[in-house]
Amino acid sequence: MPRKPHARLASCTAVPAVGSPRRVAVPARIVALLLSGALVGKLELHVGDVDVQSAGPTAKVSSSLETLALRSTQTYLDDAVLAPVERGQVDRGYEAVFDPFVRPDASGPDRGALTEANTGLARGLVSATATPVRIDALGDETGKIGLLAATFSMDLKASTPLGAVSVRRHTELTFADEYGKWLVTAYRVTVRRKLENQAATTTTVARSGNGSGGSGA
Repeated sequence: MPRKPHARLASCTAVPAVGSPRRVAVPARIVALLLSGALVGKLELHVGDVDVQSAGPTAKVSSSLETLALRSTQTYLDDAVLAPVERGQVDRGYEAVFDPFVRPDASGPDRGALTEANTGLARGLVSATATPVRIDALGDETGKIGLLAATFSMDLKASTPLGAVSVRRHTELTFADEYGKWLVTAYRVTVRRKLENQAATTTTVARSGNGSGGSGA
């Protein structure tokens, strides 16, 4: 399936152009708790800073596009990160946010980094916090938004079958308009996991999409 021309760009942050950031007043972190596998106060993501660059006329992220990107990012968080500790497995809809070009990596070699599938079902109290989601968008020569990156960090602490675990995740999801549907066309994820009964901290990095250098899980 041919990719639209703008989708050849892999990052919204590497192209110098005209634009101005928008700052939104939101809490520094959003907090939720899970108790015995049940969500107590949903961990709901919110948009933070928005920065739009353009190769042509001034570009703007519409409220509908911003909402769509936030909703897709929330779906990824719920299905890939929270579902495994809440219900013991990644939600079946996890792969739906990725386009056909990066889906094989997301469902294959990078699944261990993109999800908490290997963490296991939580036992007892779990804490999860997330930063506001930063939006970086890139307009094309006509001022139309071609790429949009959603970036956030989160911390997860839980008691699991493997012991008490602390997880720090930094995630960037880059969305592109794939024939009328905005899907993740590139991603970069860094995950640091620390088990209480082990001295070492493991760090996993995964990336996929044009210009990202391929899978690095």
